[in-house]
Amino acid sequence: MRKVCCFQLPRRTCPDLVEASVATAIFSAECIFGGPRVRLSAAYWIDRATSRCLVDISDEIGEHMAKVLIGCFTRDFGESGFSVRKLSNTVGSPAQNRRSYSGAPPAKAAS
Repeated sequence: MRKVCCFQLPRRTCPDLVEASVATAIFSAECIFGGPRVRLSAAYWIDRATSRCLVDISDEIGEHMAKVLIGCFTRDFGESGFSVRKLSNTVGSPAQNRRSYSGAPPAKAAS
């Protein structure tokens, strides 16, 4: 069973800001769990059209990343400037848009 954390960000949020926040979360997870474990486990998806960021929180690495993202988004948008919710039994998120961390900084997606 997959668990996903869905962040709904303000409309027209700069995708580079979201990517930078994800990079911070990945770096933090690497510091705690080690690079190899993070490369095997970390997965996220950014939907530019709907200003959503999904993080796979099926394990402790994803949960850690979600906590860091909550901190980043609170700093950037304020306590009430975004929403977050947990989804479980998620199926059908587009595989071509799901990103697994490969050890390099998150790449910018074409607009």
